[in-house]
Amino acid sequence: MKKELKVLLAKVEAQGGRVEPTRGGHIKVLCPNPSQCNGSGIVTLAGTASDHRSVRNGIAQLRRCGFAV
Repeated sequence: MKKELKVLLAKVEAQGGRVEPTRGGHIKVLCPNPSQCNGSGIVTLAGTASDHRSVRNGIAQLRRCGFAV
């Protein structure tokens, strides 16, 4: 896992989000307030991303869910 992603996940956990790995190698973030996260309360991030924009895209998804990252 990239260092950027580890720092991002630490910030999410500090704000009350729950971080869980999936069987497929992705990372599932459970939002503390699901009504802000498109109703589902789940954001899925790539664990081993091949695209250089994946961390930025993950940050955008988390911000839409109310995380200050």
